[in-house]
Amino acid sequence: MKFFWYGIFLFIVGYLATLGCRPMVAPDEFRHAEIVREMQVSGNALSPHLIGVRYFEKPILTHHCNLASMKLFGNNHFGLRFPAALFTLLTGGLIALVIWQRRKDAKLAALAFGFYMSFLLVYGIGIMPLTDAPLTFFTTAATFCAFLAAVEEKFTKRKVTLEICCGLALAGGFYAKGALGLAVPGISIAAFLIWDKRWKEFYRLPLLIVPVMLAAILPLAWKIHQAEPEFWKYFIQVEHIQRFTQDARGQHPQPWWFFFPVLFVGALPGITFLPCLLRVKKDGWKTLLSRPIYRMALCALVLPFILVSLSHGKMITYILPCFPALAILLAGGVMTYLRSSLDGRAFNATIRFWTGVLWAAGAVALIMGVLVVCGATPLFPAQVRDLLPALRNLFFVAGIAAILFGTALFFVRHMSRTLILTIFFTGVAAMSCAVTPFISDRIDNGIMPEESIASLIQQQEVVAALKQSGVDLAQADVIAAPAFSYAVAWQLKRADVRIYRAPGELRYGCELARRNGEKDPVIQLNEIQSMIAKGERPILYFTSPCKEQLKGLTPKLRLIDQNVQLDVY
Repeated sequence: MKFFWYGIFLFIVGYLATLGCRPMVAPDEFRHAEIVREMQVSGNALSPHLIGVRYFEKPILTHHCNLASMKLFGNNHFGLRFPAALFTLLTGGLIALVIWQRRKDAKLAALAFGFYMSFLLVYGIGIMPLTDAPLTFFTTAATFCAFLAAVEEKFTKRKVTLEICCGLALAGGFYAKGALGLAVPGISIAAFLIWDKRWKEFYRLPLLIVPVMLAAILPLAWKIHQAEPEFWKYFIQVEHIQRFTQDARGQHPQPWWFFFPVLFVGALPGITFLPCLLRVKKDGWKTLLSRPIYRMALCALVLPFILVSLSHGKMITYILPCFPALAILLAGGVMTYLRSSLDGRAFNATIRFWTGVLWAAGAVALIMGVLVVCGATPLFPAQVRDLLPALRNLFFVAGIAAILFGTALFFVRHMSRTLILTIFFTGVAAMSCAVTPFISDRIDNGIMPEESIASLIQQQEVVAALKQSGVDLAQADVIAAPAFSYAVAWQLKRADVRIYRAPGELRYGCELARRNGEKDPVIQLNEIQSMIAKGERPILYFTSPCKEQLKGLTPKLRLIDQNVQLDVY
């Protein structure tokens, strides 16, 4: 029970405490926030709209979770990010629960939980309102429910319950990210059944799992089809077939080896305990892999990794479903090493490594902070120099936190390994809690433009220009460069923001809008010229100072806040 409360403590400190502190990141967070806001305004939760047009890129589960959270906590940063953090906690809890079910080892379960929750990629996605955290929860639940059902020798109530839960989890995975939510658990459990020679389970498991899954998927799928007949056609054809098979023309094309460095970097800091696994003797590995849970975890790591690597379209987040299995294998290997090694040299070397890295990083951060305070920024290149003032507080806080963390590891280095690991995971959570509030949207307004947009529309010159035209901000025509369109729509609470020139991911929604005689949010230069010539209402154009300028047009007013430019015509 003490490990349970410690896990909750890590979650509160590392995740919940800072969900509302960090500025929103464009375009992903603004995209999901604006979809939910437009759902609230229209009352239509079956047909996601973004800037007034249909958005069929993702199924609706994530939008519904964000909608419920923002209804509970309000339309704010915390409400938007809470579902992803909760799904991350539930995934970590599932990992610990499965280990407890099979091994009855509280320390091993806690270690796997700690590894998973502290992985860099898991943390990065767990505080962002993306579809990958829900997908990972459902794929993990489906995989290990099927695993526990497969190793249940007799047909019992427990086996039936596990199969029902697996079917429901598969349905959840499908509504989180489509067929990937079915493929990842499917290939993982199939590989395990082949490895474990459980041939009868190939036809036993689907007998209940598939009907439950279909019963959960089909009613809502039919409702979506009735509301938007084009949704499933686009989602299956473009988001599945084309994305998986297209080469250079596919979305986010990357080479086949793309996920290897992503896996390594994303698994920090836990992956630095890899030397412990390398020191496990051959007999130790035989004993480890003789246990079904580790064979299942190895299948759940390797097969999904191969699957996403085969796709021509690749993004860093696609590999997240591999990390629960990695946490189980890493925890099992480290615990096997610690219980079989008398001196624990590899473990001690890893702790010394982190002590040195933290001290060095802390010293560098403090020196950078002092240089900024002393005005020594001319020592740096121009592109870096402009960012340093916004990073001053971050340098000092990160530097002090890193040195304190490293010092704590130094003082406990000769104590029990349980205490060392407790300090390690607590330090990781505390570092994220200390540093995140000092991440300023002034670091790069092209990525975090929220404060700049709010500042620009409140400038006296803008207010005076609108007043002179006899309209307020809600009546003015608003146009934005593609990079800022979602952020502007969210900040101004308007779904009628026009996008200059390029529709981007809204291409299909714009085509549907034109086909149905609805307003197309994409606007071209000639149309803007016509609007200016008529002079009916002022036009506000948000863009970057170095991109997407309206050629041949001279604004009445131009204001720039960091990397966001506002032109008033």
